Amino acid sequence: MGGVRELQIGLLLLALLAIPALLPTPQEPSAQVDSASSRDRPPGTRLLEVQLSEGRIRLADDVRITGASARIQRREMVEVVSTDEILNLRDGAIADTRTFYLGTDSLGRDILSRLMGGARISLSIALLAMLLAFTLGLTVGSLAAIGPRWLDELLMRTVDALLAFPQLFLIIALAALFRPNTWWIILLLGGTSWMTLTRLARAEIVSLQKQEFVLASRSIGLHPLAVLTRHLLPNALTPLIVSSALLVGNLILAEAALSFFGFGVRPPTPSWGNMVRNSYDSLGSTWWAALFPGIAIALTVIAFNLVGDGLRDRLDPKRRSSSPSAPLPEPASVSDPDLARRPW
Repeated sequence: MGGVRELQIGLLLLALLAIPALLPTPQEPSAQVDSASSRDRPPGTRLLEVQLSEGRIRLADDVRITGASARIQRREMVEVVSTDEILNLRDGAIADTRTFYLGTDSLGRDILSRLMGGARISLSIALLAMLLAFTLGLTVGSLAAIGPRWLDELLMRTVDALLAFPQLFLIIALAALFRPNTWWIILLLGGTSWMTLTRLARAEIVSLQKQEFVLASRSIGLHPLAVLTRHLLPNALTPLIVSSALLVGNLILAEAALSFFGFGVRPPTPSWGNMVRNSYDSLGSTWWAALFPGIAIALTVIAFNLVGDGLRDRLDPKRRSSSPSAPLPEPASVSDPDLARRPW
């Protein structure tokens, strides 16, 4: 039941993170509306949106109408305009407001909108990079397992050489060299994460090749590719799926690290990593700008780890069959006639 509980909690967390990413954002994530007034606003701030002629917008703490003029209070700034210039004046009051539920950053952008937009970018990059790593790992591992001896040695020594480099340093070095865009980041993360999956795929397929059902398939003359696609790959997918789910959390952290160091998603496109980076210089005063994307990153990593652990417990027959609460079989009676006829 522990695996079921972990899987349920992980899927619930993923739903809470993915559903907002599919919904329209309250505001344009990169919009800077009256940044002089809206920047560094704490969570829950509600401002009056004053729409002026010629497309000008003022976000005001207070607006007071006096005759034919309006006094607009924007923090310490006061602006007096004619009521004829205000386009959304209804019954002597401003008709529109803007609420920043999670506050704003140093440029006056809505944190909630950027968090939702960043979820689309960060989750898409991690999932697509995982699919690329899964495909490369399964392909190279299969070739190493069923290929000739020299091909196995060549591929696995190449994998060992790549694994000798710290992955994060390798990613940062390549990103600094090529200055990638979003699609290049996907290729970069996926192209440096397939080696562990390759070793796992090779080990599973080599182990399965010794099973009786595989030997029987070969004995009746089934083509090696048919044996691979019909018997080896379907039975080797379970540990690969579990490892891929765990890999997504690592890719989320890798993308956040790239964006934090300035080599990932480029502003003004939001991602959780560059949101943390943009708030680094003003962390003491505007803590909310880094707190909420940091929480999103942590919850996503925890969710995928829980999903991976839950899938491992549910899909692994050895774990599923071994239950500590299962009753032990009763010992056979000495008077059992079958027991008495046994040679010992």
